[in-house]
Amino acid sequence: MNNRISSQTAQLDRRLIRGIRFIRVKGSSQERFKAHVALLREEILTGPVTGLARKNEWLIRKGHGLVRFSPIAQAVVLAYRHLLLPYLDSHLARQERETIQAGAEAIGLPYDMCRETLFQPDVMMLLARFSLSQHFLPEWIPAAFPGCTSAVALKEWTRNGKLLACRNLDYPAVGHWEKNATVVFNEPSEKGEIPYVSLTAAGVAFSGITSMNSEGLTLSAHAHFAKEISLRGIPIVLIGDEIIRTARTLGQAVDIARKRKTIANWSFVMSSGKENEAIVIEMTPSKVQVRNAQDGFISHTNYFHHPELRKDETLFCGGYCEDLIGRFCRIRQILEP
Repeated sequence: MNNRISSQTAQLDRRLIRGIRFIRVKGSSQERFKAHVALLREEILTGPVTGLARKNEWLIRKGHGLVRFSPIAQAVVLAYRHLLLPYLDSHLARQERETIQAGAEAIGLPYDMCRETLFQPDVMMLLARFSLSQHFLPEWIPAAFPGCTSAVALKEWTRNGKLLACRNLDYPAVGHWEKNATVVFNEPSEKGEIPYVSLTAAGVAFSGITSMNSEGLTLSAHAHFAKEISLRGIPIVLIGDEIIRTARTLGQAVDIARKRKTIANWSFVMSSGKENEAIVIEMTPSKVQVRNAQDGFISHTNYFHHPELRKDETLFCGGYCEDLIGRFCRIRQILEP
């Protein structure tokens, strides 16, 4: 009888519409992730969690120079796995670590594997910083670079008088991510947290990549390659997750971004339906700059616009630069009519 009730509850909390999974989870952070796992176990085991867990190690082994020699590559991988990741992990909050642990136990995967997936995007940027650019990681040039494009048109810019937020996510996890596309409706029980929706993939516990909350805020993360990194920062998905769980205004979102130090270099494109405003929060480990919408419109790709941040940016090749600027211009051309 209990199994039948659990099965019926799972069906109520999960839908499949046009190949996209929709789930609803409630409770504490740990309880929500356990429910996430219970609803999507099969997808998680073939999704981005296992696909990304060893991606950075693969990039190290594919590098040029001294890492072409197997013993050196193995030594670098061991240092990455047993020194760097545990050190970065030590800067996580207790609740964040316990959430990862709860999900790992529910899935039946090692904590270390789930942790490596969490840090993968930021550490990929860190590897690039020490990589001698394309000589170390030639597979990234140019097609496998992050290619996110976002735009927000405020209500005075649109025909129906409603704010429009647009987002395209193109990340080197292609193949795992969209195959397991998932929309997660979160109903937190923690004091001060608000309901929110994450547009993500099966098994991704935190909502700091693409999400929106019941206060009318939307958030889209964008990766940047730049010279400054910090081993005392935290993954960008945790900063975005805190914003979407707790911020009710764009000003509160900026305050959180200033408070939490990043490992690498990122931007959040954010909009507020209640405030009818949109901003881009551009972040390095030591600086945060905010760009506001102009004439009712704002867009962003994967390069900094603030001069102070742009001077330390790493743009690997001319084709990549043209792509960044081309997408920035093209999104307005598409939307303006």
